[in-house]
Amino acid sequence: MVVAVWVTVNQGYQEPYIWMLFAIEEFCKSLVTMQFVIMVLELRQRFCSLNADLRLSLPLPCNSEMRGLLCGTSRRLAPARKLRQLREAHVALARAAEFLQSHFGWPVAFDVTYCVCGATCSAYEVLMMTVKPRSIVEFSYSQQPAVSALWFAFHTLKLLSVVLSCAATADETAATGAFLLRAVVTSDLRCADVEAFLQLTLHSPPLRFTAAGFVTLDRRLLVSAFAAMVTYLVILGQLSSQ
Repeated sequence: MVVAVWVTVNQGYQEPYIWMLFAIEEFCKSLVTMQFVIMVLELRQRFCSLNADLRLSLPLPCNSEMRGLLCGTSRRLAPARKLRQLREAHVALARAAEFLQSHFGWPVAFDVTYCVCGATCSAYEVLMMTVKPRSIVEFSYSQQPAVSALWFAFHTLKLLSVVLSCAATADETAATGAFLLRAVVTSDLRCADVEAFLQLTLHSPPLRFTAAGFVTLDRRLLVSAFAAMVTYLVILGQLSSQ
């Protein structure tokens, strides 16, 4: 971000207060994005720890081969109330995810929109500077394709960091229900705590990070954003050629 702002300012903006405001704006937006990504990854790490403890606490399957496949070679015995504590921890983490989405919903929606639009604009500048350099000079921040390519990489990396961190956390949350379901199916012993935990994961809504409820932040969003950028580039390229 610092390199992209410095190169753009060095070529395009002459007044000091303009580039200072521009740099402060980009820094604040990047800071919000970084804070959201770090908190989402922290939430994922806690779900990973919960799932690791859950694998050690579930009832063992009767089949030795199935036991090694699902539980691994090393296993320690857990106290009787361990599953109840893990269930309470799962509820607390799910509630924390709801608070996180309610707090960052609109900023993330704005940031995702800004990244998609900025990446499309930067890609269009690179395309036009390569094909028809004179037609885009007056509308571009810079006069070199490398600078626009740098901005395209910056917007793309921001979008990737937000979407992939949210998708990884959602996958780790879904793994909890998969572990419980396998334990119930493969074990002949019935445990009330395991069944209660399984009912909680089955009837609770799946964890999905959204941008203020408009779009779901998962890997499909990357495909949709890429398709939208390609579509707009084709349309803008045809209009510019005319």
